[in-house]
Amino acid sequence: MLFRSAIGWLTILSLSLRTQLKDSKAAIALLSTINKALQLETRELAGQAHIDPLTGVLNRQGLRAALMNTSSLLTDPMAVIFIDIDHFKSINDTHGHDIGDEVLRKFASVIASGIRSSDRLVRWGGEEFLIICPMTNVYQGRILADNLRHSLHQQTWPAGLRVTASFGVSQHHERDEVGIAIKRADAELYRAKQGGRDRVCAYIPAEMIANADAA
Repeated sequence: MLFRSAIGWLTILSLSLRTQLKDSKAAIALLSTINKALQLETRELAGQAHIDPLTGVLNRQGLRAALMNTSSLLTDPMAVIFIDIDHFKSINDTHGHDIGDEVLRKFASVIASGIRSSDRLVRWGGEEFLIICPMTNVYQGRILADNLRHSLHQQTWPAGLRVTASFGVSQHHERDEVGIAIKRADAELYRAKQGGRDRVCAYIPAEMIANADAA
């Protein structure tokens, strides 16, 4: 009787251990699935952190990541184009922020469709945008900016608006930080706005002008 009881107890223990083992394997499998899902979500969130949610283009964090991870972006010559939508505040004040958001989305779409896949479009903030153009000198950048400016004239905008923009262009030089090229483009943008808006101004160093004249 004692022997039978021992066998019965061992059988129950064995079944219990098997159940626990199955439960443990299931738990491990579940944890593995959860971990994979969390890793995927982390990557997706990281990607989202680099994208402007309204326009779908890069934000400043996205530009920083692109410059760090894509060495070809910094290969000289590299043009920097700063863009500001003209009189955007009056669009918001007159037509409301919903129309303003529509304008921003369409503006980003028009600009994105007019640049190369190797270029990077960034929403710098508010109604300001930045384009990084690798393997592009300041003269080519100025032509691109003027083409983009004209393309804005050809669009149909929300609420029957006429949307224009001002552009500032500069060229990154290997000896300088990228921030210097951005500041120069920003200064040229300011000059374009002071000059009447809906125009392109470019920073061309004296030595580049001299070289162009000599050629």
